[in-house]
Amino acid sequence: MAAKAYQAMNEYTSSPKQAVAFLKENLQHARAVDPRFMTQLIFDLDSDQFPSTQKAAQELENLGDLAESA
Repeated sequence: MAAKAYQAMNEYTSSPKQAVAFLKENLQHARAVDPRFMTQLIFDLDSDQFPSTQKAAQELENLGDLAESA
């Protein structure tokens, strides 16, 4: 695996324009979530009001991996 990574690194450094284009197309911006918002969503999961619970569950699902650690 290290050999493939080394080969890819060499290819990217020898073709920087193509490397930048590839990375722009394939990398996503990191998203940050306000911890207060995340805390509220978690508390809303325990709400007595079903619409609040449902909305919180959907929001957390949309956040995917970002919500997992919380």
